[in-house]
Amino acid sequence: AVPELLRSFHDSDLAGHLGVERTLERLDQRYYWPQMRRTVEEYVKTCDACQKAKLGRRADAQLSPLPIVPVWQRITMDTIHVKADNPREYTCALAVRDAASRFAILRPLHRHSAEEVVDHLYNIITTFGIPAQILTDEGSEFRNSQMDDLTARLKIQHTFAATEAHRTVGLVERLNEDIRTQFRVRADNNND
Repeated sequence: AVPELLRSFHDSDLAGHLGVERTLERLDQRYYWPQMRRTVEEYVKTCDACQKAKLGRRADAQLSPLPIVPVWQRITMDTIHVKADNPREYTCALAVRDAASRFAILRPLHRHSAEEVVDHLYNIITTFGIPAQILTDEGSEFRNSQMDDLTARLKIQHTFAATEAHRTVGLVERLNEDIRTQFRVRADNNND
């Protein structure tokens, strides 16, 4: 009953070992039991896989909210690096997130290259429309002539967050951290 629901809504590959609020939000859509919040909090906080995966995560990392803008007017982008055993596997992903709706797009990348990032960005833009602003860090996959050409042609303002100020792209950084955590949890579970 309740333990099975908690495993299903928190531990399964589709659930992704998300935090208390997201797990509770999913459960709350279909189920109710007395002291549900307390049960979920205790379960998530004592989840062995989550504790192992989240070691080293900074508790003081506060994210600053971005000013509200219309949907798809500001997107944030970053790359997520993934350990690949086989050189032909994808080694990273392009994460794109809309600042207004929190809609997220992930595209697997073979290489951490400007050309591949720009190609995927172009495909995303032709599908979803041209944003007014793109916010990224100063990584070489974003700060290059190909990205400059694309943003200039489409009249997109490309804003860079300073390396020390990674919180500026906090929206996509939070997404990246969730994805990295899910990768670590899944890798740890597959190695057991």
